[in-house]
Amino acid sequence: AMAESAKDTPIGGGAGGHDNRLRPEMASFRVLVLRFVRRYFTDYGLSPSQGEITRALDVSRSRVREAIRSLTDDGLLLR
Repeated sequence: AMAESAKDTPIGGGAGGHDNRLRPEMASFRVLVLRFVRRYFTDYGLSPSQGEITRALDVSRSRVREAIRSLTDDGLLLR
């Protein structure tokens, strides 16, 4: 039997039968969100609101929420 490649291994627990692998567009969006949050925190000493991230990146709030949840689950952001 062939071993699964790293790219085929789900990220996260995969609970509930959901496919938790990151789509390429989500992975790159996560980087944009993380960079924005880090820059904002460096500049202002506090975290931006979801609304501020939404406006700065010109995307929907649900997309920002999904990225924040994913980054938090992976330990890259604290809530």
